[in-house]
Amino acid sequence: MKWTASKVKALKGEQKISMVTAYDALSARLVDQAGIPCVLVGDSLANTALGYENTLPVTIEEMLHHTRAVKRGTQEALIVADLPFMSYQISHEQGLQNAGRFLKEAGADAVKIEGGEMRVPLIKALVANGIPVVGHIGLTPQSVKEMGYKVQGRAAEEAAQLLADQCPDTDRRNCHRTEDNHQYQDGGQAACGRVHRYRRQANRPGLGVYPLK
Repeated sequence: MKWTASKVKALKGEQKISMVTAYDALSARLVDQAGIPCVLVGDSLANTALGYENTLPVTIEEMLHHTRAVKRGTQEALIVADLPFMSYQISHEQGLQNAGRFLKEAGADAVKIEGGEMRVPLIKALVANGIPVVGHIGLTPQSVKEMGYKVQGRAAEEAAQLLADQCPDTDRRNCHRTEDNHQYQDGGQAACGRVHRYRRQANRPGLGVYPLK
């Protein structure tokens, strides 16, 4: 069975969803054969495989190249491709054009973009044009120059922003999933409860990010 965005979205409340990152055909084949429904071609390619300091330098052409390789290694998994830094931030038209390339030229099934509330207009444009979207909130590596690699959600203000990024208004943007990279503690506990209560009510699944150590 080929996984589609709608099939994965329908798993919310039914079973836990796994998504594993792969950058090449061999790794993608192993993930696919293990029955994992989603494979992410992450822009972490930059600093885990290409030797860059962070994710910012990786280009669209590099991401397309590796997305094609992952496509060749999978049969059933839904392939999600990261849109790299500055490939969607300039304008909605730019984001729509570049996202379309990943589906048209590389065989991706969906794209992932960083940012929550502020990305609503872009996400609506992508979905309206048949491009499924995975959101990414919390620790967003493309903002490394601003926030560093700092765990988000520890303070009440940060937790409140995470809540805003997945509030009912932004849920109507029709993100098929949201990746959430955060940790709550101290003043963020109250907002943490609101975030998780909302997540249970939202119409899309949420995926936590758990890096291997």
